[in-house]
Amino acid sequence: MDRVSIKQKAKGMIKGNLWNFWKAFLVVMVVTFVITKIVGIVAEPNTILNSALSAVGTALIAPLQVGVIAYVLQMVRGGSADLNILKNYFDNFLNLFLISLAVAILTAVGFVLLIVPGVIVVLMFAMVN
Repeated sequence: MDRVSIKQKAKGMIKGNLWNFWKAFLVVMVVTFVITKIVGIVAEPNTILNSALSAVGTALIAPLQVGVIAYVLQMVRGGSADLNILKNYFDNFLNLFLISLAVAILTAVGFVLLIVPGVIVVLMFAMVN
């Protein structure tokens, strides 16, 4: 398949179906916004409590992000648009939390070494979810 045929196929999938693709993203964006605002209200910036609550918020959002990926894949593969798939990945919460933590640590180490290794690490783990 060439680029043009892939693009036409994607446009055909989206036509008349755009809201179904966006609603999962909107749910995750609203949840992320609410968690960020709660952390900002509860804890002062640049404190240990703020960092801890941000880590917990990130851990809570990770299963939702994986759920969005599964939702879009389900739609692309011809399935129905069911938002219940977003909550299915909370069963793998520990695995998702640990992999997110490992990626964050490796990324931080890469950026401490220099900018370029940090970018390489980010690109290496971009598709972990």
